[in-house]
Amino acid sequence: MVKSASKGFSILEVIAAFAIMALVAGALLPFATDSLRHTKASFSKARAASLARNKLEEILAMPGVPDDEISHFNENFSYRIQISPKSHTSALGLALYSIEIEVFWGQRSLRLQTEKLVLEDDR
Repeated sequence: MVKSASKGFSILEVIAAFAIMALVAGALLPFATDSLRHTKASFSKARAASLARNKLEEILAMPGVPDDEISHFNENFSYRIQISPKSHTSALGLALYSIEIEVFWGQRSLRLQTEKLVLEDDR
């Protein structure tokens, strides 16, 4: 019986396998970094939308309508609220207002708008 002398991989085969893996990993790295960048941008946009919705709900829950406002939610997000009358229904004593909030972070912004019907006495 003749026994085979090789029972594993040679050092050359191992180096070649690592070189191929390094080339494949290097080719896939830009896709991974793009994915991380898009995930972060998506998270920031979702956070901005959540902050804007919460602020609009706060405005809708209060009686009347507040004045225009510019402020910060935190160190990363700021906002601007603009309120303008859309129409007056003086026979019923109601007024319709447009409420717009724009949230800013970095070089980006998100704008949401709603309307609120209030008694003219509450303005």
